[in-house]
Amino acid sequence: MKMMNCRMIAVLLCLLLSSALTADEILFKEQVGLCSPLSVTIPPSAISEKDVESGELSLYLTAHNKRAGWTVHCDPESLYVTDGETRSALQPERPKNSHLGSIPSGSPRKLTFKLPARAKDNGLSLEIPRGLFSMIAAPEGPFIFEVWKGLRPVISSYVDKMNRGVVVDATSVGDEGVKFTYEVPGVFRRESGAPVCFIRFTENQQPFKVKVSIETRKDGLVSAELGIAPRAETTPMPRPQSEVLTGICYYRDAFDQYDKFIAEDLGNLLAQWSDDTSAEFKEPYLKRLGEKGITYMGIYRSGRESRQDLDRYRQALGGRYLTNNIGEYAGYLYQDRKSADAINMPTDQTDMRDARDRFLEFINRRVRREHKVYDYILSTSGSALADYELMGGIDFMSSELYAVGANNINYAIAEMRGAARKWRPEYWGAWLAEEWQTFGVPYESSQKYDMLTVGLYANYMMGTNVIVLESGASTTQAEKHTRNPDGSVGSPKQQYDGHAPTQYRRTMHDFWQFVKANPRDEGTPQTHIALLRGNLDSWVGAFHGWIPAWAQHQTARQQPQWLMGDPERSWLAAMDVFTPICSGALKPYPNYWIGGMPYGQTDVVGLDEFSRPADIGRYRLAVLPGWNTMIPELMTTLNEYVRGGGTLVISLPQFLTRRDREAVRYEITDLIGGGDLSGLIDVKITGFTEASGTPASPALGGLKSGIFRKEQIASTELGDGVEVLATVAGKPYAVRQSRGKGRVVLLLGKEYPGKADTSLFYKNLLHKLAGEVEQPVTIAPVPGKEEDVRAVSFAAYPSKVYFLNADCVSSRTVTAVIDGRKQELTLAAHEFRIMERKK
Repeated sequence: MKMMNCRMIAVLLCLLLSSALTADEILFKEQVGLCSPLSVTIPPSAISEKDVESGELSLYLTAHNKRAGWTVHCDPESLYVTDGETRSALQPERPKNSHLGSIPSGSPRKLTFKLPARAKDNGLSLEIPRGLFSMIAAPEGPFIFEVWKGLRPVISSYVDKMNRGVVVDATSVGDEGVKFTYEVPGVFRRESGAPVCFIRFTENQQPFKVKVSIETRKDGLVSAELGIAPRAETTPMPRPQSEVLTGICYYRDAFDQYDKFIAEDLGNLLAQWSDDTSAEFKEPYLKRLGEKGITYMGIYRSGRESRQDLDRYRQALGGRYLTNNIGEYAGYLYQDRKSADAINMPTDQTDMRDARDRFLEFINRRVRREHKVYDYILSTSGSALADYELMGGIDFMSSELYAVGANNINYAIAEMRGAARKWRPEYWGAWLAEEWQTFGVPYESSQKYDMLTVGLYANYMMGTNVIVLESGASTTQAEKHTRNPDGSVGSPKQQYDGHAPTQYRRTMHDFWQFVKANPRDEGTPQTHIALLRGNLDSWVGAFHGWIPAWAQHQTARQQPQWLMGDPERSWLAAMDVFTPICSGALKPYPNYWIGGMPYGQTDVVGLDEFSRPADIGRYRLAVLPGWNTMIPELMTTLNEYVRGGGTLVISLPQFLTRRDREAVRYEITDLIGGGDLSGLIDVKITGFTEASGTPASPALGGLKSGIFRKEQIASTELGDGVEVLATVAGKPYAVRQSRGKGRVVLLLGKEYPGKADTSLFYKNLLHKLAGEVEQPVTIAPVPGKEEDVRAVSFAAYPSKVYFLNADCVSSRTVTAVIDGRKQELTLAAHEFRIMERKK
């Protein structure tokens, strides 16, 4: 197959194979002005007998512009059809002043109206009194507005710039599509309710063809065959991995502070928030940055710049330009339904895979648009979902640390790093929203700035490449919400020379001096433990009981299992073991953000239908805490991981094949293999019985546990070599089997182990197994100071070991073993220490 060009948006071959398909009928296609009334004639001949029988008329609308998106208002006064006697509003009716949302150029929207009584006799007109509105970006050139009737399938594909895979997109069929089938003959086949499908490239990245078949409501079967090939060249890392970029974000009219950034030596990276100044205005400022070797990046700049502007920036900066960060684009996943509605994201999906794939389409849609202008796309989501964002085509993640799902900064960095290692390249950033998100800590306290120090050094030691302080260094932004020392809330904005901005700049200056004096050791840290995000899991990194999986708010009203529950509590339990928050780190103020990594560096790695043993092969211990929909491909990958030498910790509900979030009221037949788990461990589930009591675990040294109360525990047939590790009321609860060079540990409770009665046993089991992992560097508690390890993290590199005490108030002491050398190590409050490894 011929290689595609460097943009590599694979060309579709639309082979419409169904004789029942009716061609679309164009009713209107003209250049229009903005905010001008529009009227489109629909003749009687365009109204079919099917329309009359159904009593409805469906029309498709789109608008084309070189840069901008579009929308129209859709309340009954702003959008309707009329037969000259009766009006019919959009169905369902929308509230006053509502609109269709921000729609990209060329993307269609299907509109359905009840058919007025005289439509077939008189014909109709579509009336849009308020006209067309520009969205997303400032328009470039004219708008072409188009209205048609009948299905117009345009099936396309997009290969990301890293050659991770391809997103096949059939969203043009709108809600006419009932079922979508994606097939790579002999390799892959999926039947789906989602009009989008991601397919990962094989390791040798060979071209292939994918057939897409769509069952439509009115027009039968529509099929297309797409030729897919990897890009001839992938996008390189914007800067060398060994270079740590660190600096500050400036807002709108703060260009006069660029020279102060240079004079105060605040870093080697300057970020600029959205502004309306011209490239000509910016050029001299950027030239001075470039002369000092300072890298520049923008955030929320989409639609404000052209390729020509970027060329001028790049030349002025001497090439040190990271282009654009799209910001908190995926925020709807941890916000209320209004956020999802605002972007036209369906919230009524009942299949987790469909919901995930719609998220991938949402990400990919933005990626396609951004890459028309920008070389690099970074994303700053306040959730720890880098795995899915990279899957959707984002080049590099830069999570909004301290925020919402990225509040546990060690976990959030570990999730970005795990995703970057899986999807390549190993390059990621951190957007530190410390001033905005830590409003419970006063500006006047030293803890406010020491907490930032901890975040900076945590990123340095964990391998982060781009580190930006979002706000606070120029002026305060969260002053209205920030606590005062007397307990009140709110204070006047502090300007550049105020106490808080001065302290923030001093902290950034000191960190930059450290980075210059101490180049980080080669590569990224050695990591032997992974937390696995299960197939279709949408854990955002923080527990809030009102958040539904994949933002499916409507579904959760009828099916409450879609709300966060025990699968997510299992995540909390695992995080408390591997990335614990140190509760007293900011005392007397609350701490939700910083803590230690007592078992060393831990990655978070996503599992999916395309997972490979190589994705997790580097880890000696892999723990699967939260939701997982088990599929045969994943069973094979996990089995190969174990046989290669890994230890896998898994729970019975993670063998469920269901995609509806039901993990309590299920049958044995819902488990993969009908309860025969021998593809991974020689255990067969035969039923469930109730058991109560404290687990007995002599084989594990007698783990501390809470009392199990009427827990449903699987009845089993255990194969040869399956060892019982713990029992409840005499029934096996935890079992282990060696396979190849590794082993599987399985918990046999019917429900997820993070639930209230079972979480203590689960956490202590993880502590036990983590402590058995062979690592060149370890820490352990000093007698009488057992809690100190919860504040200490460390990272082993080829020639150095980095230690960090996250406690901003007190020193912490641990026993450290470095390449066989044992020593007691006391770290002062928020101390970062570098130690040489044995040559």
